[in-house]
Amino acid sequence: MLQPVGGMDMIVRAFDRVLGGMIRHNEEVVRIERVGEGARIISLDRSSGRRSALEADFVICTIPLSVLEHIPADFSPAVSHAISVGAKMYFPAVKVAFEAPRRWWETDQQLYGGISWTGRDITQIWYPSHGFHGEKGVLVGAYIWSHDPARRFTAMTPAERHAAAISDGERLHPGYERLVGPAVSVAWAKIPYSLGAWIEWETISGARQAEYPTLLAGDGPFYFAGEHMSYVTAWQEGAVQSAHYAVSEIAERVAATSK
Repeated sequence: MLQPVGGMDMIVRAFDRVLGGMIRHNEEVVRIERVGEGARIISLDRSSGRRSALEADFVICTIPLSVLEHIPADFSPAVSHAISVGAKMYFPAVKVAFEAPRRWWETDQQLYGGISWTGRDITQIWYPSHGFHGEKGVLVGAYIWSHDPARRFTAMTPAERHAAAISDGERLHPGYERLVGPAVSVAWAKIPYSLGAWIEWETISGARQAEYPTLLAGDGPFYFAGEHMSYVTAWQEGAVQSAHYAVSEIAERVAATSK
């Protein structure tokens, strides 16, 4: 599996760099309106508290449905209903990572990348596939994507998560608590602009067949994109595919009206 040097955020940073200031940072969308046949987006600058408006002929909305549900918007009743249903199907994944003072998994156990699976709540331990034989390393001590364990870890404080991950990791690596150091964890259900890690359309029977096509068709000037608007949910690939689809739909629409 290909990995960007510096982490997945480097893809986003590259877009920011190449687009040269077109991306507005710290802007929270607080309202989505129709203006004639077009649209107006009202946003709040989280740094200054200033509100601003941007009008456009078309809008591609990539906000997760779990967040979009809480933003006032002039969507049709059918689309609003589809968003509300989709918002309830986001998975509360959790990750815990530890910094290790030495790369013991390599020097002591000859583990170079890859994953250990466990029946414990932590589900997986990921070993880094880069920086071999470096001085330190970062170990993914838990990647939880089963519902009940994810809910349990989400309800914990960060300190409780880290302690639980160490307890489970001890089953795989005796002396684990002494082998790992500072920890950090992410419970996506508690991240304000995510409110979940990814959508699982199959959570509610028939939702993929009933609600997904409604969103895929767009709503006047509004089109939707993101991993939730694909069949490759939870992956950036799905988000990119959905963006290509939305842009092509707009292009065909504009071409048809300009003939």
